[in-house]
Amino acid sequence: MDSNKVRLKGKPQVRRARADQLIAQMVTEAEAVNADPTMIHRVTLLAVFGSYLGDKPVLGDLDIAIKFDALWEPDTYKARRRQFMEDHPPPEYVRRDYFGRMFWPETVLRRRMKIGRGISLHDFSELLLMECPYLVVFGEPPS
Repeated sequence: MDSNKVRLKGKPQVRRARADQLIAQMVTEAEAVNADPTMIHRVTLLAVFGSYLGDKPVLGDLDIAIKFDALWEPDTYKARRRQFMEDHPPPEYVRRDYFGRMFWPETVLRRRMKIGRGISLHDFSELLLMECPYLVVFGEPPS
């Protein structure tokens, strides 16, 4: 077999047309998250970076950076969080873990946003630290 055709199992590859579909679906999901009254965070920015910015027809994965903000104030946090936990009950393994419970709202948001195989989801702050080029596909670019 030609070594250029070897593909590692489990290593997703995303065709550009599929990447475009995934981006559109993620933008739609970000709008849905922001409209969902049960969520306690809102998506403020989605940006693509990495191989998507090139012209290859097949990408290793689709790198997406996400930024989200809290929808609560310090005086409303406990009530909002309690309601969130009722609306989005964590599985038993999360309920037993302090950090799992603490970050459950962010976990739910990230799971909703990772809508397909081949997406590599990153925090926007990582993207800024790497100082690599990116393209904002949802929200306003930072100033």
